[in-house]
Amino acid sequence: MPIASMTDLIRAGEAVAQSGMFGVTNAGAGMVVVATCQSQGISLMEFARTYHIIEGKPSMRADAMLAEFRKRGGRYSMIENSVSRAAAAFEFEGVKIEFAVTMEDARRTGDAFKSDGKTLKHNWAHRSDDMLWARMVSKAVRRLCPEIVYGLYSPEETGDFSQDRGAPSREPVQITVETAKARQQQVQPQEATIIEPVEVDYEVCPVKGSGHEGQRWADMTTECLKDFWDVDELTDHHRDAIASVVKSRKVEGGQVKQ
Repeated sequence: MPIASMTDLIRAGEAVAQSGMFGVTNAGAGMVVVATCQSQGISLMEFARTYHIIEGKPSMRADAMLAEFRKRGGRYSMIENSVSRAAAAFEFEGVKIEFAVTMEDARRTGDAFKSDGKTLKHNWAHRSDDMLWARMVSKAVRRLCPEIVYGLYSPEETGDFSQDRGAPSREPVQITVETAKARQQQVQPQEATIIEPVEVDYEVCPVKGSGHEGQRWADMTTECLKDFWDVDELTDHHRDAIASVVKSRKVEGGQVKQ
């Protein structure tokens, strides 16, 4: 697409929304589609095969994650994909490990329930095998090859972060060329604030009260590293460091050496 200005982006977003082909209904979401294609260097058709727009953000399809994982040399074999459990054995760069997600996990974390904490969401009640598989794939790819999905979640995961979890609802914003120009005119330059950079050692656990604060990832067991992966205090840089430690460990009998 010939996108040379903000006006081009807005008009392209409007065209995408009007087409009805990409699951978006307003120009703002259409702009997200076009901007994602521009940044990733992909076509609109490839976007439709790889992403969904969930609550205004691009989310990567689980099958697209798995396809990219295989393109990069990863391998997997399905162990189970039932309404109660999804499991598969994954292999990447010498690391072999089994990942599993169960319905009990989804109930325990609350992801499967609506805001009342008792009623199952529609997809979890009627398509739990697909929901479990998508979460298991995302979990495995995020841990073994995070460069595929950094900053992105599967549509199934993004849906579980939705308004059912108590987030305030928001009306979709309709963006036009006129409103974009008006906003640009309202923006006033502000005096820059200089912030001194803080050096962070991403090879060290930063989680306070965990019993491992200040301990190097390389000194922890693989099982312990897996427990830390989804902790909110960690950045993507911390997770990259954890992934590097796991990949560097030798494989014995099909399992990661502890």
